Amino acid sequence: MWLGGRGGIHKDIRPCLSWRASCKIQRMEQTLSLPHGTLAWNDVGPHRGSQTVVLLHGFPHDRGLWDAQRDACETAFPDTRFLMPDLPGFGRSAPLTTPGMDGYADAVAAMLDAAGVTQAVIGGLSMGGYVAFAFWRRHAARVRALMLMDTKAGADNEAAAAKRRELIASVQRDGVGALVDSLVASQLGRATRERDPALVERVGVMLRRAPASGVVSAAQAMIDRRDSTGTLETITVPTLVLVGMDDELTPVAESIAMSSAIPGSRLVTIPDAGHLAPLEQPQVVNAATAEFLDVAVREN
Repeated sequence: MWLGGRGGIHKDIRPCLSWRASCKIQRMEQTLSLPHGTLAWNDVGPHRGSQTVVLLHGFPHDRGLWDAQRDACETAFPDTRFLMPDLPGFGRSAPLTTPGMDGYADAVAAMLDAAGVTQAVIGGLSMGGYVAFAFWRRHAARVRALMLMDTKAGADNEAAAAKRRELIASVQRDGVGALVDSLVASQLGRATRERDPALVERVGVMLRRAPASGVVSAAQAMIDRRDSTGTLETITVPTLVLVGMDDELTPVAESIAMSSAIPGSRLVTIPDAGHLAPLEQPQVVNAATAEFLDVAVREN
């Protein structure tokens, strides 16, 4: 049951193991040549008679963040096409010449053009949420709905910006590997770190493969990003705000504030999950996402 709040609707999702029947889907990697270089993404799911969902990873991740959603496409999302890009500078995507959230958003728009998609649900986690806000401001007509996961609307304050500058200096001096332990500790919830060493190792591997140039560019882009607090009241499409209850980087209070400011939005809290809820509690997040897509999007 959805619980009403001042600005939207809230639901505390518990594990649900009931899935829809599987179906045959297409899985492929796609690439696109842009002025700055190659953009790469996974294209998963049916291309006909389906809705399209774009999933944008956080920092300093790549499309591997969404492996659990990719692997559940046949069972949890049989009628949904997913586009899961490596944002510029990460994975197999070349960095932007001038990094910034607007540039990332425009690269996503170019991906939609190449995929033959006019309108899509735009979902982003953490930094991917910042890109989603930029995409809404620049390409609102192409947004069918928004999914904002473990993210926030506000810009960096001076303390946060200073911390990112320290990160940039550390990467330039010692490489990405020097950050992995601290990033794992801050991004994964305590329950995940204690109970799932295999996932801890997987996240560490993903972080270690992040190119230093992409990490530096993205960190600077986050320092420079605009405050999206004023954007929230302009959002007129169905919106899901989802957050891990143990998220220390973008705490539940941030998501409550966002949901309260977005008319008609839905707030979902994920138990036993930190900043990477889709990886930490994939079945729970998949159930929440599938319900949102079915109820809020298909009926819109």
